[in-house]
Amino acid sequence: MFNLNKLRQTRLALGFKQSYISHLTGIPQSTISRIEKGERSPTIDEVVKIMQVLNMKPVEILQA
Repeated sequence: MFNLNKLRQTRLALGFKQSYISHLTGIPQSTISRIEKGERSPTIDEVVKIMQVLNMKPVEILQA
């Protein structure tokens, strides 16, 4: 389904901290951490919000 590791890789490449993503999306930092670690499945809304901040296109996180 989603390649959630790509969210983390993109965030790190941009130099963004989880707290910055949290601030812009309204998603708690702890939730972002758990999503990135694979401990929690994100909602579609959460994925969209994070992708918007990271300026990502949907195709970039879809697994083949």
